[in-house]
Amino acid sequence: MKAILEFQLPIDEQDHYDAINGSEFKNCIQNLDQQLRNWIKHGNTFQTADEALQATRDHLYQLIHDHDFILK
Repeated sequence: MKAILEFQLPIDEQDHYDAINGSEFKNCIQNLDQQLRNWIKHGNTFQTADEALQATRDHLYQLIHDHDFILK
């Protein structure tokens, strides 16, 4: 079985970028899931829900930066 994706570049540039980086996006989500699991399983120092949400956003932004993702 074959799957062929075609893109009209530069019009579909973002779709093309997303398609070729899908495995990296998946890795990023798995890493975030693992971090959330660790905070739940091993405890954390969050005092409020806002602190937990901010830490989650910070971790996500770090993953985005580490993978050099371009988000539009």
